Amino acid sequence: MDYPYIVNYLMMLILAFLYWKTPKSKYIKWAFIIQFIFIAFRAPVVGADTWNYIRYMTGERNFYNYDPRPLEIGFVLYRDLLLNLKGSRFVYMVINTIIICFPLYYIFKNYSKNVPLSMAMLSVFQLYATWFCALRQLIGLSILYCCLLYVINKTKYKWIIAIIGTALAYTFHTSTILYASIFFCTYCIHIKNRKIILLIIILSALIGIVLQSLNILQIFNLILGIQFDAIERIDLYLQNENLNDISSLSISLRLTLISLFIFLFMDKVKLDHWFSKIFLVGVIISNLFITVPMIHRITMGMMIFGPVVFTWIFSNAYYTNKKTMKWINILMIIFFIYFTRSIIINNLNSTIDPYSSERMHPYYFIWEDYKDHPSIKYF
Repeated sequence: MDYPYIVNYLMMLILAFLYWKTPKSKYIKWAFIIQFIFIAFRAPVVGADTWNYIRYMTGERNFYNYDPRPLEIGFVLYRDLLLNLKGSRFVYMVINTIIICFPLYYIFKNYSKNVPLSMAMLSVFQLYATWFCALRQLIGLSILYCCLLYVINKTKYKWIIAIIGTALAYTFHTSTILYASIFFCTYCIHIKNRKIILLIIILSALIGIVLQSLNILQIFNLILGIQFDAIERIDLYLQNENLNDISSLSISLRLTLISLFIFLFMDKVKLDHWFSKIFLVGVIISNLFITVPMIHRITMGMMIFGPVVFTWIFSNAYYTNKKTMKWINILMIIFFIYFTRSIIINNLNSTIDPYSSERMHPYYFIWEDYKDHPSIKYF
């Protein structure tokens, strides 16, 4: 059994319950500390690309992976800068974690109604798989998140800053231009009708189920013809796995149920919040391409808002309407019993595939002997 994932999740649940009972800042601090250790102190073999990028960062090898396309210039300069530190693998893991997690911690702390609960939801939304692996993409997204926060909190020169930040993010991973476009579109579009949102979620799931043989590459066919780098990288993600794996269906339907739960109970004023709309787009894309296993590499930039908006079910109605409180409490108990069981099962030895392309198992800390990890043995 891969205990670290289970223990980390259960600790977040305990802190979430304690914070729900008595909202003290110390529970938030402990949640941040535990999550930072869990991400930064992991061995540099946990996660699909970690073993590749950490050796590239330390200078142990001079190439990132076997993709023939050149790396984005921003990431190359970032690597050159860190090489001057002549640090260990652990030093680079810590630096990378600070950069990719800082904007998320800021978002969680300032917008979540229960920060430890949002941290627990990272496991439910299966976000560790991407936050462990996609360093270049995450650095670019972190810059975009900072731009997003600036637009929300500032008025002076906000769009100039956003454009400059997007250009900088693009130099780390070209796909960030697509996320920036989605962020801008959702900022401009307003949806305040709860029934319409719920209907969109249901319809997108039904369409995804009916069109299980849908090949996303056909949709991007014309765009791919102009060889746009951002689309080419998405094309690569979709070719890395077999399409139409029906095992992804149940996972996607879980996301549909979670999102319906969220948008059904959150305050009406939150329906049109920027985070809600970004998350909604992520749900729609996931539903439409329900059997594409690598779809999470496309929606990851949007799904990170899920753990935040999930806590918005503790709306004003929750505290003022006893009937609403009763139903939410019952559904929350069922929800976390189900997902706790699911997370435990997923981390049993009998269910762990050592040849999985995600390479999330087994989890090792940096101080453990990890030479027998699948990232080294099989890839």
